Amino acid sequence: MHTSEETSRCAFQQAMFYAYCVLATLASTPFFARHVHYGFWPALVVVYFIVLVIGARTVLHLSAIGWGRTLVVPSTLIVLLAIANLYFYPKTANESFPSGGAVAMNLTTAKLMHGSDPYNSLPGEPEALSPGPGWIILNAPLVAMGKVDLVVPFWFALAALGLFRLQPSSATAFTLLTLVQLDFLQMSFVGHDLFAICLSFVFISCMAYLVRDRLNLLIFLAVLAGAAATARAPMIGALLPIIVGLHRSRPRAAVWFGTISLGSAVLINAVFFAWATHDHRFYQPLHLFHRASTGAGPVFAGFGGLLALILLFVMFRRIKPHPRSWLIFNWLIFSAAFVPIGIGELIRVDHFKWAGWEGKNYVSFALASLVAALSLECLRGEEPRSLQPAGRQNELE
Repeated sequence: MHTSEETSRCAFQQAMFYAYCVLATLASTPFFARHVHYGFWPALVVVYFIVLVIGARTVLHLSAIGWGRTLVVPSTLIVLLAIANLYFYPKTANESFPSGGAVAMNLTTAKLMHGSDPYNSLPGEPEALSPGPGWIILNAPLVAMGKVDLVVPFWFALAALGLFRLQPSSATAFTLLTLVQLDFLQMSFVGHDLFAICLSFVFISCMAYLVRDRLNLLIFLAVLAGAAATARAPMIGALLPIIVGLHRSRPRAAVWFGTISLGSAVLINAVFFAWATHDHRFYQPLHLFHRASTGAGPVFAGFGGLLALILLFVMFRRIKPHPRSWLIFNWLIFSAAFVPIGIGELIRVDHFKWAGWEGKNYVSFALASLVAALSLECLRGEEPRSLQPAGRQNELE
C-alpha cells in the first residue's frame, strides 16, 4: 500500500509533468499556426501534445538506466544544438526582421566594449535594448567574437553539468525534455538569449547546493549569480529561492550568498542606471515593466504580480533545502508573474492571432527550471551532499 506521503509525491510529479506538457504545447502553437496552412494547425497542436506526453514519459523512464546516467547524451545533443545554431543564425540575422534579442545583445556588447553607454540608442537602432549590464558582461566573450548564437548552448551545457553533479540521470532527462520544446529551438536558432537566462539559474541553483560548504567557491558563485540576476530587471527575484532554500540547512552560507549576490545585482544596476540617467536616457532593462502594462494591460499584469507575491509568501514557508524545491519555486513565481502577461498580449494585442503571438516567450522562458525540477524529482537517487572534500572541515562552521 502507498503511504499518504508517497501518494502526495506522485500527485505532485503528475502535476509538474502535465504543467510542462501543457505550457510547452501552448508556446509551440504560433509555430504551427505560422507554418501550417488550410486551418489544420489545431489538429497538429493536439498531436504534438500527445506525442510530447508519451515521449516525455519514455525519456524519464529510460534516463534512469544505462546510457541515461552518463554525460554522453547531453553533451552530444548540446554540441548538435550549437552546430544547428551556427547554421541557422546567420540566415535569420540577414532577414528583414532579425531576432530582437540577438540584435540587442550584439549592440549593447559592442557599445560597452567601446566604453559607451550600452543603452544609448542611436537613430536607426532599436530602442528596446533589454539585456542587463551584468548579463552583457558575462556573455561578452562569446558575443564580442560574433557568436551570440552560442550563448544558449553555453548555458545549456553548464545547466546540464550542474544537474549531472547532483544526480547523473537527471542531466539526460533535462536535455531531452528541453530540446523537444519547439519554442526553445526556435529562439535558440535565432540567437535570442532569453532561455539562456533561466538556464543560468538552473546551473547556479545546482552549484549553490554543491558548494554550500566552500566559502571561496560560494562567494565566486554569488558574484556570478548577481551578474546573471541583472539579465532582465525582474530576474533579481530568481535569487530568492536559492537564498531562502540555503537558509533551511546552511544559514551562514545563505547570508554570504544572499548578501553578495543581491549586493552585486543592485550595485551593477545602480551604476548603469546612473550612467543612463546622466545621459538622459531611459534605463532599458526596465522596459519589460512598460511592455507589461501597455501590452497585456494593468489587469493581467496586476493579477500576475499579485499571484507572484502570494507564491513568494508560500515559498518562505514551504521551501525545502534542496535544488528540487528551489527550482520549482523559481518556475512557479516567474510563471505566475509572466504567463498572465503572455495571455494578456494574446488577447489585447494579437486578438487571438496565434501566428504572431510574441507573448509565447513569457509562457515558456522559465520552463527550464520546471524541467530541471521534474528531472530531479522523478529520478531521485543518492545525491552528493556537497563538493566538500572528504575529511575537510566545513569552512562556514
